[in-house]
Amino acid sequence: MPEPTKRSSLFFKTLLPLVALAVGVMAYQYQISNPPLIEKKPLEAHYPTVEVVIAEPKDTEVEVYSQGTVRPRSETVLKPEVSGRVVWISPQLVNGGLFAEGEKLLEIDDTDYRTALASSKTAHVRAEVEFDHANRELKRIESLHRRNLASETQLDQARRSFRLAEATLNESRIQQQQAQTNLERTVIKAPFAGRVRKESVDFGQYLTQGENIATLYATDFYEVHLPIGIEQFVYLDIPPGTQGVLPPDSTLPVTIAGNIGTREFYWSGELQRTEGEIDAATRLVYGVVTVENKVLPNHPPLLVGMFVKAAIQGKVFPDVVTLPRNALRDNNQVLVVDENNRLHFRQVIVLRVQGDEVLIQSGLKPGEAVCISPLTVAVEGMRVNISPAKGV
Repeated sequence: MPEPTKRSSLFFKTLLPLVALAVGVMAYQYQISNPPLIEKKPLEAHYPTVEVVIAEPKDTEVEVYSQGTVRPRSETVLKPEVSGRVVWISPQLVNGGLFAEGEKLLEIDDTDYRTALASSKTAHVRAEVEFDHANRELKRIESLHRRNLASETQLDQARRSFRLAEATLNESRIQQQQAQTNLERTVIKAPFAGRVRKESVDFGQYLTQGENIATLYATDFYEVHLPIGIEQFVYLDIPPGTQGVLPPDSTLPVTIAGNIGTREFYWSGELQRTEGEIDAATRLVYGVVTVENKVLPNHPPLLVGMFVKAAIQGKVFPDVVTLPRNALRDNNQVLVVDENNRLHFRQVIVLRVQGDEVLIQSGLKPGEAVCISPLTVAVEGMRVNISPAKGV
């Protein structure tokens, strides 16, 4: 290879990389010596935004909630008072049948009882005749005795005969009344308006006195037995020391709610008595609510056995603040936001927690803003932004 060509190749291989490195170093030095200008912006403080509600103390009526099953207030077992063969049964004397007060439900063969009544009437006529004869005879003997024409023995005998005839007359009268009553008892009538729970009699069956015919219950009033915690009675306006039946002016209104199909219906009742003892197993006291079974248009009646919920009207407490339940923090505290938008823990006295609400009896002033937002960290005096709560 010629000598000039070799020198040119050596130049490019050795000196050119050094030149490129030198240019790079110079460019780096220039960049370091002349950095770009960065615009500085002031830092903005970011505070958490919380929802608040305004404390508005007012008189608040509380309710005590419970649930139970509808029962009949009056229930009885229908039994015959005389014996005999069944000759007629009402079409309503079946399970679930409805009947009116005094409606005939069953009839027993009355042949023997008519015969007994006729016989008692005959015996009563005979006794009346004997009594009239004895009465006249006594008066005759007494007249003769006053004229010394009859002895003392004869007078005693006449008086004895009169008393026996009088006793026989009274006995015959009682027997006639009993025979009449037994005849009337062959027709068995409903003691009240109601429904048949269970029947156990057939046509032609021979019934003995006192045998079970059917179980009936009245439909004019129903009862609901409600379990109530003993601590809940502080919210009910029941006079101290009251046990059993409440005085007429102390009964408490109760709203009964039950579902029929997919719809919920309401009925009005009264808490009229308590059972007066604590159930040893559940530690509950049972209150008894009476509900009148009124017939209303487009409103179904209560049904025995229906499961219902109940709201018992309680006392009215003054100056109570109602807050969403999530406003209450641990240890019965709430977070109050002051006029400078800073948080402060506040101890409060809770009247009760019911559903999604908490009732504060004391500890808050009118117009104070209470935080209801959940906070991961809450520090005394922490700055926040506030927003009115929605839907509260």
